[in-house]
Amino acid sequence: MSAATYVDDAREMAAALEEREARLAGSLAQARRNLAARFGIAARIFYALRHRPPKTITADIYDRLCAALEVSAAQGIRTLQHEMATAHQRRLRLRQNHARKAALLVGEARQELALIRSESREGGAR
Repeated sequence: MSAATYVDDAREMAAALEEREARLAGSLAQARRNLAARFGIAARIFYALRHRPPKTITADIYDRLCAALEVSAAQGIRTLQHEMATAHQRRLRLRQNHARKAALLVGEARQELALIRSESREGGAR
């Protein structure tokens, strides 16, 4: 791969990291600071890759971006798995609540039907 290809890849990785972090942090500037602290990539690197990309990029920065993207993706997967499990539990609770309500309604309907039958028998016997 050429140096330009590495720089383009680094730009894409940095942008993906910034955008994901900015959703949590609220701004790109804060996202860059958070990423710098977490992954040891200077905030100015993220800024440069977005606004004035260099002609080349060091292998160390490229490797750190790759590793950061892998960590970020793994965190995203864990978050989605947690959200799916939470949604499943909510659906399960809702289903259980609906099943209980349905059972109560069926019980009430049976009682009412029994009452109607007994009243009709009493009325018919008169």
